[in-house]
Amino acid sequence: AAREGVHVTCLDLSGAMLHRLRRRFAEEGVRAEIVEADIVDYDSGRPFDVVVANFVLNVFPEAAMREVLRHIESLLSPEGVLLIADFTPPGQGLFERAIFPAYYRPINIAAWLLRLCALHPIYDYARVFPDTGLELVTRSSQSSQRHARTDVYSSRFYECIVAKPLRDRRE
Repeated sequence: AAREGVHVTCLDLSGAMLHRLRRRFAEEGVRAEIVEADIVDYDSGRPFDVVVANFVLNVFPEAAMREVLRHIESLLSPEGVLLIADFTPPGQGLFERAIFPAYYRPINIAAWLLRLCALHPIYDYARVFPDTGLELVTRSSQSSQRHARTDVYSSRFYECIVAKPLRDRRE
């Protein structure tokens, strides 16, 4: 989006991650507002049309994840949308319920041991949206493209979700 001239704000608590981002953007000639802050303390003073949270909400324990979603909702314009890419909760099929823990849990435990995230389940964001002022617009895990590094169908493990503020807030 920044390459297309859209005003982009990048927010992270990690100064090291933001340093890498600044360097990458400089190499590519991309401009963006880069902010080092905790998401729940952040207030831009203006609403956002789009907030993107890719593989970030899953690092929080459930109570904190709900707090972050409530705060993101407060940052959205009335017609704004939240885009989430994250792990898909296991489906109802026997194969998915059996293979998913073997795929996901070792990754989660390794990240936890490195103190990168909390041990947590895969969240069903649509289930918590009503309590956080959001409503589901769409969710998609229908891609049939293979994940380049693992050679597994990415739709079994990842999904994209679009949410928006609840209708009563927009009226």
